[in-house]
Amino acid sequence: MFIKGDRIKTAESPREAKKEVIAVPVELYIRGISFPANKQSLRIEAKANNAPENVIKALNQFREIQYQSVIDVSKELKRIDWLHQSTLEEAI
Repeated sequence: MFIKGDRIKTAESPREAKKEVIAVPVELYIRGISFPANKQSLRIEAKANNAPENVIKALNQFREIQYQSVIDVSKELKRIDWLHQSTLEEAI
């Protein structure tokens, strides 16, 4: 089940439901971090917030640069195609 707009929608298939679980925002696991932050800082914060292994794997793929905000983190997740990779890992 997920919220779209102001309506609650249930997943139509188990595969769709799995995608929704995987799509938990990485931002949830880096809450409390001070920006700018580097890859190592993001990983430490995520581990401290009990991030699942797929989130840690995604952060391991980040470039060694300074991320200025959560927006930069989101852009990096798109760059590594995290949602697609996570979905494939779960399907295997």
